[in-house]
Amino acid sequence: MVVPRPSKPQAEAFGFPNPLLGIAGFAIVTTIGAALLAGASFRRLFWLGLQAGVTFGVVFVHWLIFQSLYRIQALCPYCMAVWAVTVPIFWYVTLHNLNRGHLPVPTGAQKAVAAATPVPHCCADDLDGCAAHTDRRAVLDVLETLP
Repeated sequence: MVVPRPSKPQAEAFGFPNPLLGIAGFAIVTTIGAALLAGASFRRLFWLGLQAGVTFGVVFVHWLIFQSLYRIQALCPYCMAVWAVTVPIFWYVTLHNLNRGHLPVPTGAQKAVAAATPVPHCCADDLDGCAAHTDRRAVLDVLETLP
């Protein structure tokens, strides 16, 4: 069976179909999310590696947005869904790394980072004692009941 090649060079930016990057990238992010829900903690180097990956992803997605809008002049629903998910993943990982000190934060920007962080740093390590994590605790309780 012969598989037709994409008609635009942007569809294979690195010599293979772009969706393969998405499949691998989202599988990694999903696995990390499941591990965090299960209580895993990761070292600084791990978070910096994830930061590098999501930064590459958000830059690549913005390049693809430009290509779709101004060069190809066509949109696909799958692409737009990937764009809509990649940007929040980038911001969540970036804010987490800034808040935890994995990335340096200028003194004047520390309050802005703390205000933009979805989970308060003060209770990020104390799941049971923090009211901000009640939703996460409920998810973990449900997961513990599964066979």
